[in-house]
Amino acid sequence: MTTSSPSAVGSGVVPPRATYRLQLNKDFTFADAAAQAGYLGGLGVSHVYLSPILKARAGSTHGYDTVDHTVLNPELGTLEGFREMARAFRQAGLGIVLDIVPNHMGVGGHENALWLDVLEWGEESQYANWFDINWMPAEPSLHHKILVLFLGTSYGEALSAGDLLPKFDAEGGGFAIWSGGTHKLPLSLASYPLLIGGIAGLETITERCKALTSASEGGGLQTVSALKCELARLCAEGTPARHELDRRLAYLGSTAGIDDLDRLIGRQHWRAARYSVAADDINYRRFFIVSDLAGVRIERDDVFEHVHRLTFQLVEEGWIDGLRVDHIDGLFDPAAYCRKLRERCPKPVYLVVEKIVASDELLPAVWEVDGTTGYEFASETMQLLTDPTDEPALTAGYVAFTGDRASVEEVERDAKLSIMEFEMAAEVDAVAGRLHALAVERRETRDLTSTALGLGLKQFVASLPVYRTYVDGDGATAGDRAIIAAAIEVARREAPTIDPAVFDFLESVACGSGTEARGVAQRIQQLSGPVMAKGSRIRRSTGATDCCRRPMSGSGRTSSACRWRHITRRRQSGRRPIRRACWGRRAMTASVGKTRGRGSRCCLEWRRSGSERLQSGRGCSPRWGCRRSTGTIFMRCSSCCSGHGRPRLRRGASRCGRARAVRRASCGGDDKGVAGGAVAQHLGAAG
Repeated sequence: MTTSSPSAVGSGVVPPRATYRLQLNKDFTFADAAAQAGYLGGLGVSHVYLSPILKARAGSTHGYDTVDHTVLNPELGTLEGFREMARAFRQAGLGIVLDIVPNHMGVGGHENALWLDVLEWGEESQYANWFDINWMPAEPSLHHKILVLFLGTSYGEALSAGDLLPKFDAEGGGFAIWSGGTHKLPLSLASYPLLIGGIAGLETITERCKALTSASEGGGLQTVSALKCELARLCAEGTPARHELDRRLAYLGSTAGIDDLDRLIGRQHWRAARYSVAADDINYRRFFIVSDLAGVRIERDDVFEHVHRLTFQLVEEGWIDGLRVDHIDGLFDPAAYCRKLRERCPKPVYLVVEKIVASDELLPAVWEVDGTTGYEFASETMQLLTDPTDEPALTAGYVAFTGDRASVEEVERDAKLSIMEFEMAAEVDAVAGRLHALAVERRETRDLTSTALGLGLKQFVASLPVYRTYVDGDGATAGDRAIIAAAIEVARREAPTIDPAVFDFLESVACGSGTEARGVAQRIQQLSGPVMAKGSRIRRSTGATDCCRRPMSGSGRTSSACRWRHITRRRQSGRRPIRRACWGRRAMTASVGKTRGRGSRCCLEWRRSGSERLQSGRGCSPRWGCRRSTGTIFMRCSSCCSGHGRPRLRRGASRCGRARAVRRASCGGDDKGVAGGAVAQHLGAAG
């Protein structure tokens, strides 16, 4: 870990001499870790660095998908088990540095009570503002809804296949749609009359459900919980009411009831969709492009207190000596968070953040942390372990084999643009929408269109040399202004056809010029970090890694030792290209990018297990509609491109090389009154 300021050390906290990382999970628990105390103490380390210990999704191997901040992960052990482990470490002369995750929570499944409450009540949920959700996105079918992305097929196919089934909770008394038997999607209380209306003995419950339109009415959640418990009692196993309810649920799960089930789902505060829809339409902030990790608004005091309560308790008891903050760049205001963490922590602790800093970037002193987790040290160590004398031979072989002379900077920029064009298109559109809303409020910028602002935003973010800037409520620092100005200048040069007024406006907003602009600037900052990270990872997958950043001697090109290793691994695994002439950096990840005049030669054929598959790139036959992508082949088909603004690209190609047409799934929601009447009519007939 890298220390940058003496904030904690000056408070009497002894920084770690060395740490040993322990990844806890159901196969390596608190008790297992305690058994290793003597061994770890003998290594000479001063602290054990623990992975997250709060309750995560069942079976989690890493713990970063927290579902409940108020309890320890039961798969790791009990609270007393944690204390016994900490005592064993103390006896061996070891302290504990704990990994905490303030940016996101695990969603999906059926274990996150906060998320399930939001799915059930929508904007009326008391936790609706705890998650970073856009309730009015550009996609009309998602107005006042959350997009849930756990279907392996299209919505229509999942419905027809019986992968979306209504179930009744016999203990809790609630109704939910279950996706694949794994993901719980609660039904709103307003939908209950459609399911229980007309059942003898449930008339009172039906009327009370109609009267309760929000969780805050009639005594709040306690009243709702009591109502559901009463429903569970009246629908106990073997009662006439339960028999009739089971008949109705069976009808909805049958082929005859599929239309009514579709209408019922259309009335909910969520919309179920195939996982791939996330790239275009997701309307909640997530961890990078992981849709089952939803961003939380840790900047809110109530969320902050909830997330840290148990951690602070363990600090106060003296078991934890240090904290490592995961993904600090994902937060709305990292500086404010770090200061608040320092202020509200019951005892001084050693505090480090997970952050990658550029070679000429310094950790902001106003964060009051003790440093980063050492990525920059790892990068320097990698360069130390790389023998530069073999670089010319490796580079010459790589260039002869591929014909690719692109620099690391070119690869990285293309990768960042690509990730924004596809996997993170929805996030870019959301920020572009905020920019456009701000632009139309000013007469000087009212003519800037959302499309132009979106294009300019991509160029600006791709040009940033750092993960993000740190504009906050006080505006931008001189250092941030310099970084933003330099990035805008690069964007102007790389995209000369974009209206210069777009970049003028972007620079003003990114610098936080004005109260309204600062909020948008902070959203841009939350976007740029994941783009930089994913772009760097794509760059690394092509072999252009940080250990090879220096130019080749006398050539001005970039070292390609890691690229050559990547090619070698592919050849050893049998994934060899047939056409060597067009095997370039894009082909390494099945990506399509600048063809540099190759024309149709950028089409590649691969031989895999005796079968040939066509992969497409720019310059191919127009029928393929090729565009740049990352890691996967995208093919255009007319049925999924029409009527949605920009062309829609869908994954997949059959063995014969024909594009698979995947149509956009309808949310199934028409007029709520008509839908409700239809469901009631069909259910009445079924009864």
